[in-house]
Amino acid sequence: MAEDPQQETINLLNYRLNAVTVERDEWKAKFIKQNKDLGCEMMDPNGTIWDYAKKLQTELAAVTEQRDRLAEAMRNCLPFISSEGMGEYHDAREALAAVKGGSDES
Repeated sequence: MAEDPQQETINLLNYRLNAVTVERDEWKAKFIKQNKDLGCEMMDPNGTIWDYAKKLQTELAAVTEQRDRLAEAMRNCLPFISSEGMGEYHDAREALAAVKGGSDES
């Protein structure tokens, strides 16, 4: 006894759907594997831009601290310069201003 033509159509459509689903899953797996394989190659060995920004902020903090210590040391040395060497005193104040990035009006 032959099957119902409607049931044959349903079976054929289910077969095609299963075949397409299997093919889609294979392509999806290939795509995921490719992304994993290439993902490592595309990563920057120096890190992300955020890693670089954090590194620069740390360096800036260290340089700023050194600048402040140098400025304080120069400020502490200014009173010991003799009155005979006023030109040297002026040069030291200019150097202090240059280290601080502006004029020294203290």
